[in-house]
Formats: sequence, structure tokens, C-alpha cells
Amino acid sequence: MAEQVLPQHQPHDQLRTEPAAQREHTDKYVTAFQSGKSDTDITFTNPVLPKSADHFKVGVDELTVNLGKISMLDYGNNDIVFRIIRRGRDGIQYYIDDLLMPDAATPPLDVYKEAFAFTADRPYLSFQGIIDRLVDMNRAVNQYFIENQLQGDPYEFGADFRGERDAHVLFEINARGLFVVRARASFWANFVIQVPLAKYRSILFDDVDLEFLSLHPVSGQLRKAFEVGGGAGQYVTNAFNDAIVYGADGFDNFGDDEFAAIEDDVEVDRVYYGTPSLFQTLDRRVTVEVGCSLPLKNSPMIDHGVEAPDYVLGRYRFHKPLAITTSGLATGAINATFESQGLGTQQLQGPRDRICYHHLQPQQKISTLRLKLWLRVRSYDTALKKWGMRTIVCPVKGSDYWHIRLHFTLK
Repeated sequence: MAEQVLPQHQPHDQLRTEPAAQREHTDKYVTAFQSGKSDTDITFTNPVLPKSADHFKVGVDELTVNLGKISMLDYGNNDIVFRIIRRGRDGIQYYIDDLLMPDAATPPLDVYKEAFAFTADRPYLSFQGIIDRLVDMNRAVNQYFIENQLQGDPYEFGADFRGERDAHVLFEINARGLFVVRARASFWANFVIQVPLAKYRSILFDDVDLEFLSLHPVSGQLRKAFEVGGGAGQYVTNAFNDAIVYGADGFDNFGDDEFAAIEDDVEVDRVYYGTPSLFQTLDRRVTVEVGCSLPLKNSPMIDHGVEAPDYVLGRYRFHKPLAITTSGLATGAINATFESQGLGTQQLQGPRDRICYHHLQPQQKISTLRLKLWLRVRSYDTALKKWGMRTIVCPVKGSDYWHIRLHFTLK
């Protein structure tokens, strides 16, 4: 029987170990979450970078925003996009305030002064919001015809449509993006569409001088609704004296009987089409920008003659795809359905996106850092009558939030 073989312990005089060769870690990440504000200030116990800042470059590794006040229209000044005013009686001088719908002093007309105006009094984040507002105006105007008799000053061609369910006016955006107004003679004989601001005239009509939109109730031709009155801010209502031949009777104006006859003819609806496509002109948003306090190289403080927002780390295009579906081609009654992405939570920079790095200028210690969101928007110069761009602080409300992560890496 062989002897049992046991392992023999061989003591070592010295145990020598060496650490594995490791690459020096130079990449640094800074993450920030912010809610209810467009900027954030960060203070570090130790400097972020182990060397001078000119040895590094920085870029936005991730940017996620959830912002609910980035409106398509200028928001905050309660600008009137367009409103419906009463036309007034022929040859009489009026101030515009005299032609507005009644206010809260006379119920149930208290709702019409606000309902007859498209006001940018809240954020409009998508085309669905714009279309919904147009639908509300359609309902308000047609409800007014159903519930109230057109009589007295300032109605020259009074009529009673109470109880009638036919639509008198329809505001819409067609499949080409054009602003369309479809209305019966009853509307154009007693009402005018006013666009007070030149920028919205450019957006809707491509004509900055077309403040009042008025069509002839018989021919549907575009006409001048008012002449400038004698006093400041006064207007004189133009009569319908275009010498239009309707049917077998020729006349320069029309009375109550002729007006009623026109209303019975459903084929004489008058339609106005705006020239520009609202898909290109309506949305003022261009980019979301991330500004910082880091000493970036080649970052202009003056951009195109205008002061720039500190140092900009990145610009992200505010592009929302819009899908349009049309139906009713066979019957000729074409209906357009708009489908666009809501704002919601958006990842503007993620792992699949290319990072744009910026080189830094010399700075020994970076112990504080400020990050701020900006919004580049289109703006209209009333004096020059031309469009440009400007950068504003990104509007943020209390429930909004955003997250950003910066990546510092050695050159």
C-alpha cells in the first residue's frame, strides 16, 4: 500500500503583488435635474476637473425636457390673432370699440366678446390646439345667429335667423395649410374680420396692410370695409356699391327682400383663402438652446448683431412632424385630419445622438456651474416689415422639469 501523499506547504519569504496597469480616468460627468425654473446653479465641494480646463472638451451627453409653455404663438401679451367685429351702418363713423361685441353688461351676450376673438392668452403647443380654438369660434358665431336677432345699430342689414340650424360661418385650416373662411351672405353683410397686428396679417394673409377682411355678400369679392374717419382712430363704414349683377336684377345695393333671396341660395357661399401655408408661417419656435457659464472657446457673445445668451453648449431643432390625412376625394367634400406629436416629455439628446464637443479656455478650478435653457423664436419687426429671430429665456411653469448630463473628456 502506497503511502498517503500530503501536500507540503512551502513558506515564502515575501509575497509580492503589483496592481494591474490601469488607464487614468479623466472623463467626468455632471448631472442636473431642475423643476419649475429655466436655470440651475451647481456648487461643487471639489473642483470638477483635475487639470486646467483647456485640457478638456465638454458636450451635452443627455437632455430631456418636459415643458408645457413653449407656445407656437407669442404668449404672455394676450395678442389678438384675429377677431370678428360688427360692420356698422353705411357711411357712419365708428371707433373700433363701438363695433366689438357686447361685453358682460348685457347677459346672455356676455360670452360673445371673448368668444369672437382668437387671443393668444394661453400656450398653443400643437396644430390641434389651434384647430380646436377655431372650432370654438365657429360654434360661438353660429350660436349667436341662432339665439339673437340682427337688428338696430350697428346692423345695416338686419335679419332674424333665430332657430335656424344652418351654419353661417366656418373657420378652418385646409390640407395645404391655408387659412380658410367660409361664410354666407348673412355673415359678410354684418360682420368684418379684423387682424390688428401686422405679424399675424403676414402669417394669415401674406399682406401686412390687410387689417380688415371683408367680402361682398353677393359676389364674394374682396373689398375695403372701412375708410379712415375724420377723427383719430375713427373709421367710416363703406357701403356695398360694387354694381354687382345678381340673377336677372341688377342693383348697386340690396335691400331686405333681396338679402333674404340671397340667403335662400345655398350655392352663393363666399369663401376666402389665405395665401401662405400656416404649416410654415404659424409656428414661431426654432430651437431649444442650452447655455452655460463654462469658458467655451469660439462662442460669440454677440450673435448676428444681438446679444447672445452667455455660452451655448447645444442647439436642438424644435421640429415636430405633422401628418395629414385627407378623405372624401370621391365626393369632392375633402376633409383633412392633422396628426402631430404633442410636446410632453422629449429626449432632445440621447445615446443614439452625436455629441457636439466644445473646447474650453484655461481655468484652474471649476467649482461653480450655471446651466440655463433658452428658446430661439421667429420675431416680426413692425418698422422694417420683415421677419427675424431672437433668443428668449425658455418659458417654464411650475410643473415643468428638465434633466441634463454633461460629459467632460480629455482632449
